[in-house]
Amino acid sequence: MYAFNNILPTDTVKLCYDSYVYSFDTIVCTQCDSLVYDFMSDTWMLFSIGNTTAIVELPFYNKVDNKIYDILGREWRCSFANLPKELYIINNKKVLKTE
Repeated sequence: MYAFNNILPTDTVKLCYDSYVYSFDTIVCTQCDSLVYDFMSDTWMLFSIGNTTAIVELPFYNKVDNKIYDILGREWRCSFANLPKELYIINNKKVLKTE
């Protein structure tokens, strides 16, 4: 049993190992796997996401609802004239109120 003190449960670990088979000729097999820690089972599990088969582009959804958000994402429920001077997001656009 080996212990690796520098590895944290939040890390993704790449583990590589070599296998040697001695017969008439020496055969060496190398295998690498990525492991992630599963907190539910308290064990390291094989991280296998497979090969990419397709990339689907998401359509841009541009909803015009005239809601006002500050740069922290909080929604303001007052008119633009009553807002303090700050940077806002209105209809997916940055608006700087200076007066």
